[in-house]
Amino acid sequence: MLSRRLMTTTALTAASLLLAAGPAFAQGGGGAQAAPADAPAPAPALSLCPEYADGGTYQADGSLLFANDFPGQICMIVRWTPTGVLSLLEIRLAPDWTATTKSAGGGSSNRIDVTWSNQATGEEHSIVEQPGKTVIR
Repeated sequence: MLSRRLMTTTALTAASLLLAAGPAFAQGGGGAQAAPADAPAPAPALSLCPEYADGGTYQADGSLLFANDFPGQICMIVRWTPTGVLSLLEIRLAPDWTATTKSAGGGSSNRIDVTWSNQATGEEHSIVEQPGKTVIR
């Protein structure tokens, strides 16, 4: 008698589990919910000076133009002369970014010092470049 009750209880439990899982199986869920898909990774920021992606460009006078590129923020194009003078040639900014030039190179300091920021995000960076040394913050 005990084994018959156990079999009946087991059969009822199994039947109730199958009935509860029925709608999930009918929806193709297999009884478990699928994990949400990961959000796609953001697209990489675009270079503001793609023409310098392979390095600098020598000019007819022997000077070298090169860029410090921070994709999606700023591109700073610098000229280096054979006499060792550095000078800031051009700054290209992405939308929402502003730049302040503290020093454009040449002269006695021969130093380029630029700070750029995004007021909306509060992000701020700087670069100081002089012969033989570059500091980026």
